[in-house]
Amino acid sequence: PVGRPLTAAEQELVATKTQELRVELAGFRRAFAALRDLLDKVPPVLTDSDVAIREAAVQTLMHIGSARGRLRQRITSLPNYGDSDPLALFAAADPLTSFLKRDLLLVGDLLAEANVRLRKPAMIFVLLLEEDLALPLADRVIANLSHPDRTIRWAAAKSLGNVKSSDRIAAAVPGLAKLLSDTDLGLRTVAAQTLEKMGPTAKAAAPALAQAVMIGDGECRKAAIRALLALGPEAAAQGVPNLIEVLGQRDVDAKVIGDVCDALARIGTPARAAIPSLRQLLNHEDTEVRAAASEALLAINSGEK
Repeated sequence: PVGRPLTAAEQELVATKTQELRVELAGFRRAFAALRDLLDKVPPVLTDSDVAIREAAVQTLMHIGSARGRLRQRITSLPNYGDSDPLALFAAADPLTSFLKRDLLLVGDLLAEANVRLRKPAMIFVLLLEEDLALPLADRVIANLSHPDRTIRWAAAKSLGNVKSSDRIAAAVPGLAKLLSDTDLGLRTVAAQTLEKMGPTAKAAAPALAQAVMIGDGECRKAAIRALLALGPEAAAQGVPNLIEVLGQRDVDAKVIGDVCDALARIGTPARAAIPSLRQLLNHEDTEVRAAASEALLAINSGEK
């Protein structure tokens, strides 16, 4: 749990694992050096006049990005304790440090390529970048939300979810909102998850999210509900009529109904129109639905007092 000091045994375990990782990284030192040398040669090839050569270059970049992602995951699996700083270990080993500082904008050019065989691996490479590293390419990534290729749209939506500075990608909200009605359920779910991470910055997506809670499979609907709540109370209240309609749908999974009840409870007083529908659910066959409906009624009524 956060704030609990590590026991002596846990401290010893972390120290042992950290030392094992240092030895492991030392064994890869030559490989990391070779990758850095290779990456110094990649930028000119990314702009070669031969499409096949450019494709080979961006594929190479994508695979290095994938290996880098696994490396980062391996290193950051260690707790940050004492003089053990996993991110510092990763920074020392990162083969992409120089490329990301000097040549990242070349990937932006590839994100505008008409050739899908160039654009797709470039978009996947951007997806592999953590946190705000892709911010310089934000405009190009946002433009790819409407690309005809499903993988490119998915990768664009997913990569925007990695960005912590959500206000810097506010322009993505309309494109993400449009994806909520995509025929691909996976795309709709990823778009909702990214909007959830953006929080109140994405409040303009409230109408689209309210519509999304009414269609699709359970996971897709639940993702839309979470995103709607993340927009803030006022924006979430716009979805109350849609949430009420879901309560009356006969083919909805009980877990989705429970999530809708929880959402109405969090919205509180502005969800008072749901009271009749919630009362009907007090006789529902599922015990969890009955409990969720009861809690929602209590939350809405307590807010009115």
